Amino acid sequence: MPRKLASQDELPHPLPMVSHAFHKLFDAPVDTGVRTFDQPYLLYASSGAFHLETESRTLLLLPHRAALIRKQWPLRIWTAGPATSSSVLFDTVLDALLPEPCLVVPVSPLMVHMIGYAARWDLEGATRDPSSAVFLQALAHVAVDAARKPDPMWFPNAQSAELRRAIAWTMKELGSPLRFADVASAAEVSERTLARRFADELGLSWQQFLKRVRLMHAAKLLTLTEKSVSEIAYETGMASSSALASHFSKLMGETPTQYRHRLHKK
Repeated sequence: MPRKLASQDELPHPLPMVSHAFHKLFDAPVDTGVRTFDQPYLLYASSGAFHLETESRTLLLLPHRAALIRKQWPLRIWTAGPATSSSVLFDTVLDALLPEPCLVVPVSPLMVHMIGYAARWDLEGATRDPSSAVFLQALAHVAVDAARKPDPMWFPNAQSAELRRAIAWTMKELGSPLRFADVASAAEVSERTLARRFADELGLSWQQFLKRVRLMHAAKLLTLTEKSVSEIAYETGMASSSALASHFSKLMGETPTQYRHRLHKK
């Protein structure tokens, strides 16, 4: 006897997306592998450094920053050491408002307090408490407002094997007095070919890429260590602390000392 087809009303319906939040402490390095989230996602770094890799770019998420990620957007999240995060998963309202699928934004004191307050609503708690939706929708709009000025701590990803080798070598030798000829040799291509790869795939020259990743590493050291600006300049391959301060100010809008002081005040 043929099985009776279910009517539309009898078919199972997916549960509605519920905005909710949670805190997480990572005692050791973590690597999610490439994954997606079913809801728009806010990842706030309380401590440690998170690296976010999408197909097109790699972003650095440092404390007092938040990553905003569209739902179903593939990315890998990893840390090199212990870290603490707060996560908020929103209903679909955030997706349509984000200017980019994945970006890192600075957070205001208001946003920090809102993220902390939101942690009282895990998925079960948010489902039971309808008032959570109003608060978390307000947080979504605060996050979108922060997205108007995204953090510059990111770099484009390579597409070719040659450029991936060049970038890996550059990152490994970041504190050394690097020469482009040595990078090309490590990538197993001519300098001319490698220069074209940087321009075509990243939209940057090797010198511009090198400066950006050195400044990103400097920001990481300023945030996670007590090393002096002079020590950080040496470790990142900058010519001097004044050179680091000059380039850092152009990218971040403040000197390394101002950047560190502002973080310690939070």
